[in-house]
Amino acid sequence: AGGTLNITGGTSGAVTNAGILDLSGGTTASVTQSAGSTTVSGNATVTGLTDINGGSLTVNAGQTLTATGGVDIASGATGAINGTVTGDITSAGDTDVAGTGIVTGTFTNSGTGSSNAGTINALDNDGGTFTNSGTVTTTTTVDGGTVTNSNIMTGLATVNGGTLSSSGTLTAGANNNAGGTLNITGGTSGAVTNAGILDLSGGTTASVTQSAGSTTVSGNATVTGLTDINGGSLTVNAGQTLTATGNVDIASGATGAINGTVTGDLTTAGDTDVGSGGSISGTMTNSG
Repeated sequence: AGGTLNITGGTSGAVTNAGILDLSGGTTASVTQSAGSTTVSGNATVTGLTDINGGSLTVNAGQTLTATGGVDIASGATGAINGTVTGDITSAGDTDVAGTGIVTGTFTNSGTGSSNAGTINALDNDGGTFTNSGTVTTTTTVDGGTVTNSNIMTGLATVNGGTLSSSGTLTAGANNNAGGTLNITGGTSGAVTNAGILDLSGGTTASVTQSAGSTTVSGNATVTGLTDINGGSLTVNAGQTLTATGNVDIASGATGAINGTVTGDLTTAGDTDVGSGGSISGTMTNSG
């Protein structure tokens, strides 16, 4: 602690840091930091692991850390990605990708407070919290914790556990598996498959196909394709509207509770009840 090391070029073996480390060029075998700070102020390469067990890692805007061995940011440490990281990042700390930031690999998060306002290639959230106000270029996988999206997730979003809430765009839609919770609060989404907990409180979704679990309409939401409830339940809350442009189909063994409004036709072979405050603007076809 208290020392300053500037690597401006050339090559270096493994570096351990508890002071101030500045990488402005060259190639370093690995970085292991217990405390202090590492700043990437130029275009630098680390061929092994960049292991931030304490303190901070900062990649300055306009600069690139080529992290061939990946970057690991431990719980209690922080990351500020204002430039480009070429490689994967695993973070149990608080790591933020700024609007100028780019991560070319997968960002795996289990920390609290991490975020993306720039561009990351893929997101894998294992726990903690993550906020996306930028772009996730390929896939998003939520295995635990809470992910909030207010901008663009281009690839398929898969929720295996935890919660994904989106008011932005899910371009390729989402698979919400058993154990997962998907809240679509606004924006647009591609096709959604559901076997967990799906809440539609706004926005426009291309279609809903449910094998099990529940879909609740807790706001004014639109589904342009078929709302296909093959198992589990569909509930439209009182005072809310499901604009079902592609109509609603409730299969045998599934249930429907229409306490609000369905704009469209509804076909049911299951047990579907329209409550005292419920309405269906189209035709209800029953064989259940």
